[in-house]
Amino acid sequence: MAILEHGAIEAASLASSTADTTADWISAVCSLLGAIVALLTLITVCFASDQILTRHRLGLSKQCLGTWKSVVVLPSALRMQTRIMTPTISVSLLVAKRWQPKISSSAGFGRESKGTNGDLEASGTVLVQASWVNFLEGLGMSPENGKDFYRMRYESESVNGIVPVRWKGRDLAAICSILGFQSIESKPNNRKLMELPTQWSGPLGWLQFRHGSGGCIVEYRRRSVTKDQLPREFHSYYQDLGVESRPFKFKSRLWQSITGMCLSDNEVISFSDTSGWAEKMGDCGGNTEQSANTDYGARTECVGELAGEIKREMFDRKANRPQGLRAKDFEDGMSQVSPQHTCSISGLLRNPGSDMRAMEGNSKKTVVLCPSPGHLSVAIEGELVDSRGLGNDGTHEYSYIYTDEDGVGKVYKHKLGCLRMDTDLLALMKKAVLQIEPDGFYFSPSGLLNFQVSQIWSHASSISERLLDQKCIFSRTRNTSYAMLTIGDLLLISKASVSLRGLIGHNGMDLVWAILASPELFSHLDDCIACTQMQDLLDSTLTCESGRFDFTQMKYSDQEARQAPGEIEVELVGDSAFEGIQIVAAFVDVFLNFFWIDRGWITDIALYDITMPQSVTMC
Repeated sequence: MAILEHGAIEAASLASSTADTTADWISAVCSLLGAIVALLTLITVCFASDQILTRHRLGLSKQCLGTWKSVVVLPSALRMQTRIMTPTISVSLLVAKRWQPKISSSAGFGRESKGTNGDLEASGTVLVQASWVNFLEGLGMSPENGKDFYRMRYESESVNGIVPVRWKGRDLAAICSILGFQSIESKPNNRKLMELPTQWSGPLGWLQFRHGSGGCIVEYRRRSVTKDQLPREFHSYYQDLGVESRPFKFKSRLWQSITGMCLSDNEVISFSDTSGWAEKMGDCGGNTEQSANTDYGARTECVGELAGEIKREMFDRKANRPQGLRAKDFEDGMSQVSPQHTCSISGLLRNPGSDMRAMEGNSKKTVVLCPSPGHLSVAIEGELVDSRGLGNDGTHEYSYIYTDEDGVGKVYKHKLGCLRMDTDLLALMKKAVLQIEPDGFYFSPSGLLNFQVSQIWSHASSISERLLDQKCIFSRTRNTSYAMLTIGDLLLISKASVSLRGLIGHNGMDLVWAILASPELFSHLDDCIACTQMQDLLDSTLTCESGRFDFTQMKYSDQEARQAPGEIEVELVGDSAFEGIQIVAAFVDVFLNFFWIDRGWITDIALYDITMPQSVTMC
């Protein structure tokens, strides 16, 4: 028995030892597997962290931020933390600081700008990755020369590995409107929210809007830099001459994009479509949203009564007074310049069929500009004026009425193209028209203002269409396909304008106005210049007394040109004697301005001021 008991004890001890060994082995294997998993996890985390850090470092590198790295990335004193700050831009601040941007094409990273003759991307130069850097560089804004025009704010996160800049929607819309950007929407308006995704296009490039996790995201893509379109000898001539281009008219362009014309730095003519405006006012009583505001309704009623009085005065109380044109018809009709006008690329791309039909149907209509004090207080333009910091400017408010020629009263006897106006507005228009001059970038008016300005230059347009002399580079370029002028070309046009204005002189600006205001004077000077030797022209003198031009001292090389039309009367021209050089320079200046205006980009971006997202992230 003792032997049996001893064997059982040894067997139990052996079994227990075997079980302990198995448990230890399993524990060791599990520990090894845990260590391997931990090591793999550590390696994965290290690689992921390295990728995140690499992406973060790239987002803060000079390749991504360019010259803005010095102000965006700010290490702390102990180098333990990096503070990220980005610029914010306010249009009202730019207006207050009298900003004068220098528009240019974005230069690539690591290379200095070679001018406008080379394609930077084709030569292997890569733009910085942050599109907002390229956008601000295109505006001529940099940390070195623009410290007074932006404010820095802390930025806590990146978008796609890029430190973003955050815009107020209305500020971005205002900036893009003066740069000639256009929406891909056929009929943008202020009653419909901006739809995403969408795209704006302009002379500098494209802005592409899309949804993001944090709201609306926009990216900028610039156009490739092309060669100058105007002859190289022109560029060389003005470079050797040492003439500087005219400063960029920032404030004037802000007004032009919302159908305003500057008379001076603080005085403006503001125009409104009275037909669409009156329709909105008439619908006010039936609109529950608008009728909730009784004060607004009261103002509307007063404005309606005022409009009625204006119509009765303007149309001499005729029973068959024309009704205001519907907003849609007005927009279609106003989109063209005149029956002779060559459609611009923006018009052809937008809706060529409807524009041509509207042009044919409305070519015999007349636009009457009548006073409409207070329209900025009830029209959308008033909101745009305030958001752009233009509220302190003195405004002369006028509205359009679109009617037949025989329905215009005697009060509105003055005519510029198909525009009819009274004497007071004519005096204001003279000041405003002479302020429209090339400033180194494309002319970028609203659609309504483009129609108005084109009417003023309409007789220059008709003459330009008939020019067949292939030696006239401006006319040849205009009558062929739409030339995409470079920034260098636009600066050249501005330099030429500055040079011509120097020859014209202060008193010669009256002659420029007379050429624009009187098609008869324009036509006679055109015949005279075409048929007269240059030396005879320079020896001529054109006198004006009491607004009447006398051609008796003009010299003619051709007998047909000697048949002077007698005296031609033009309003608002003082007594003066214009020398031959002033005559030639003034005539060329009119055509140069027409060439610049005709190359313009009609902008509709201002309409998004209140319909686009309040905050937009540009990365």
